[in-house]
Amino acid sequence: MSGFGDPRRGPMRPERSRSPRRDAGQPYRDDRRAPGGRRDSELQLRGSQIEGNSRGRAAPVHGSHQETLLPLPKEVPIPESGRKLPEFAVRVAGTAGQRTRVRTNHFEVLSMPIVKIYQYDIRMKVPESSQLRGSDKVSAAQQAKVLVHEALISFWGTTFVYDGVSKGYSTTCFVPVGETRSTTINLSSAEGGRPNEVDLAIRNVGSLNIRTLVDYLMKGKVDLDPMGNPLIEPLLKWLNALYRQRPAARFTTRPNSNAYYERTPSTTMALRSTGDILEAIRGVFQTVQVRFGRITLNVDTATTAFWTPDKNLIEMIHALAGVPMQQNIEQWFLQEPDRFFHACGRLLGVFFCVRHLKPGQNARKTRLAKWSRLDSHKTVFEQKNRDSGTTREISVFDYFVETYGITLRYGGLPLADTRDGHIPLELCWSAGGERFKEPLQGAETADFIKFATAPANVRMQQITENVKKLGWHEQEVPKSHGLSVGMKMLELPARILPAPTPQYGRGTDRQPPAMGKWNLREKKLLKPATIKSWGLLYLPAGRMIDDRQLEQFAVCIARGFRDLGITTPEKLPVLLKGNPQVSMVELIKEIAAKTGNTFKAKPNLLFIVIHGVSERFYKAVKNTCEIQFGVASQGELNLGALSSDGDI
Repeated sequence: MSGFGDPRRGPMRPERSRSPRRDAGQPYRDDRRAPGGRRDSELQLRGSQIEGNSRGRAAPVHGSHQETLLPLPKEVPIPESGRKLPEFAVRVAGTAGQRTRVRTNHFEVLSMPIVKIYQYDIRMKVPESSQLRGSDKVSAAQQAKVLVHEALISFWGTTFVYDGVSKGYSTTCFVPVGETRSTTINLSSAEGGRPNEVDLAIRNVGSLNIRTLVDYLMKGKVDLDPMGNPLIEPLLKWLNALYRQRPAARFTTRPNSNAYYERTPSTTMALRSTGDILEAIRGVFQTVQVRFGRITLNVDTATTAFWTPDKNLIEMIHALAGVPMQQNIEQWFLQEPDRFFHACGRLLGVFFCVRHLKPGQNARKTRLAKWSRLDSHKTVFEQKNRDSGTTREISVFDYFVETYGITLRYGGLPLADTRDGHIPLELCWSAGGERFKEPLQGAETADFIKFATAPANVRMQQITENVKKLGWHEQEVPKSHGLSVGMKMLELPARILPAPTPQYGRGTDRQPPAMGKWNLREKKLLKPATIKSWGLLYLPAGRMIDDRQLEQFAVCIARGFRDLGITTPEKLPVLLKGNPQVSMVELIKEIAAKTGNTFKAKPNLLFIVIHGVSERFYKAVKNTCEIQFGVASQGELNLGALSSDGDI
């Protein structure tokens, strides 16, 4: 199989971004080792130093200027390579309720291609000569470089669309149907460096059957899940890949995600309850769907919490631990190391940047994999002098003083353990575009909801702004594929149904609930359950709940259940204070056994009271209780169970 690109000179080699742990244009110093077994050049601080060798306040955050968005066109022309789809009528079943028309956040696809759309299978792998740790998997960074390689772009042209996984689509048949073309893309940035190649194979599967999709819509019987239809699924994947290409290149997103984010003053709000180390960003949600008997682009807002960029990790640790900036964080750490690691565990896995190297090197992100076991004074490594060949042992603290003239202000804190070695926390700043992956807690959730929610008229304006940002009418690749999308929200006939009247066992309201609000006061459930065996597991941490408060909490639970008509045992739930060092699975087994022995029956319900929200704990609880034991469980935060004066 032949390759593509100029066979006389091979694929062009784009310049690879240099590692931020070495001076630009300089080779690695192979004879000097750095903390954690890395080369010391991987921790170099040449370029710029922290002002005054102090804690280094984070630079002020400036959102990008709000771009001026042009008005949407009233009419969208059908491209030459497309044909207008017929209008599909929407029928409203039933006669109940008042007739009306509603706007939806769907925008109709107006045309389909009359040209052939070829589908390609794409396979990438790392050849053995370039593999690290024996894996042939292509990294995200390598894939990104391959896709912008000049030889590849000149081969498959500007109308080619890659779905980010294994499929590509084009109006051009640059490989005969059924045949495969292969080549090797060289990503090395310099001659004589470590091999960095990617093997690429492209196979033409054939053209998509666009007529199948049109006939499917014409029949008027759309599947509840069209993606489950093997004839329709490939066509929807093509459309999603086509309209994902531009926003994925312009905005912050995740692989194969339908949400896109841009940090601007109008779309970003700092979460004050977190000490401004987290912020909410309102982004764009877009996906191609089959709805209302037609193909639409569904557009909405998508709000997610991100780590605030350009925050020094010392400042972030103060905020996470709840320690005022004026308080000595090193002394606090020495007094309460367990609280430090618990509170700051949210930083693990976060990417950060440094500012002590040259600009191009500082832009590289580094992941905080774990905390070092020792501080900068006690963390030592072997340093070899390349001139004399002698070796000596040096601490990280002394290393930064002698090599870079930086005296660490927080040398008694753990270090950030990364692939580039151990890096002092005060030299680390949070990177941009870092999504916060854990659930928000308490006041954080309240702040987030205030920003994320909006009245219908405001949300409609936000969706319209998102459509302007997406700019379907300006995208040339969809036009070349014969596609066009209407700029107006799809308006459909509908009926306003009367509000239902909920039925209770006692205290049923005669009138339907007003404004969607249901009143459960003095009501009993229509079909209440019976609880024969129940228990309560408490994991102490942070603000402790004593035995009296825990028992008071159990009394409140029993009273609330009985008020709703739920039959409960005369005895309160079995109480167990668990050891936080023991696994959640073992603790649940213990409370389940203790509860079963007390009530002589398998537990119906277990309450788990924990200090903070944790996805790991939640999964362990649900997997053990609901899946393994078949027991219902309910989690409760002890901060939510306690009032400000310490009562339940």
